Amino acid sequence: MLEILSALAQEAKAAGETLVFIGGSAVQTAALKRPRRLSIDLDLYYSGNAEVLLSKLVGYNVEKRPTKQQDLFSFYNAIR
Repeated sequence: MLEILSALAQEAKAAGETLVFIGGSAVQTAALKRPRRLSIDLDLYYSGNAEVLLSKLVGYNVEKRPTKQQDLFSFYNAIR
């Protein structure tokens, strides 16, 4: 999870876009010296085009998951 987050953060910075790690895992990572648990998912806000950002994940198979609220949220699986 942290490897993917690092790769996405580097790509977002290079593109001049904002990437924010949000959710419970983000709070634990930022606030605790030893997080009690990390989720298997990442909750992110990205100001750019997510499809372009995710295409930069070299070595991962990235697939968009269907959702009922496609205009509000996008969900992806990234599998190595």
